[in-house]
Amino acid sequence: LPTATTEVKVNLSEDGKKAVAAYKDLLKNKKTSIVIIEKTFGINNCGLFDINSDGIPELFFFAAADAAGYAGNLYVYSYNQASGGPVLSLEVPNLLYTSGGSGEFAVFVAPETLIITRSFGEDPVNITETIEYDMNYKIKASYKYRHSLDSDTERMVDSYFAGTLAIDQATYESFIRPHIDGCTMVLSNNYAPQPEDMVYLIIFKPSVNLMNYDSMLSHLIKIG
Repeated sequence: LPTATTEVKVNLSEDGKKAVAAYKDLLKNKKTSIVIIEKTFGINNCGLFDINSDGIPELFFFAAADAAGYAGNLYVYSYNQASGGPVLSLEVPNLLYTSGGSGEFAVFVAPETLIITRSFGEDPVNITETIEYDMNYKIKASYKYRHSLDSDTERMVDSYFAGTLAIDQATYESFIRPHIDGCTMVLSNNYAPQPEDMVYLIIFKPSVNLMNYDSMLSHLIKIG
């Protein structure tokens, strides 16, 4: 089941309009690296949403991490009122990639928190990593679930961590589940979870209407 996209109504403040004007120039400057990812992965990779609820939307997009476009970084830009221009608030390297065990991910907003959770790896090691950011895009906490082969017993085992601290499954889920339950907007998601998966509820949450480069530029021109 796909996440239901939500057409967010645009009612820009004066600073919001200034931000959109700045984002137009930024988007044009990043065109080549954005379009490479759009074509390589066949996705809409640009979004506009007020992540930190300050009345000024952020522009976010996936752009090429290399000239070949085999990997894509997530970039989140905010508007700096002092300088009157965009500022890079967050960069997540290689959230998209084509080689090896390219995995699934979800980027979503919960109260006072931006969450990025990603699953990656190749058998016999698979990892799910979740990072919490505050509204200034600073890391608050990180969690990891590891499903791997125990070489001594030759059996698959599950391990859970909060930072570098080993924790049990119940504690791990107590950290992650409230954010999933409290999700207010999905910015990007390529998970295809099963009903028993903890991240399953993400597919029922509202989601930003992602656009390709041309559509986003047209949208910024229209609303600005």
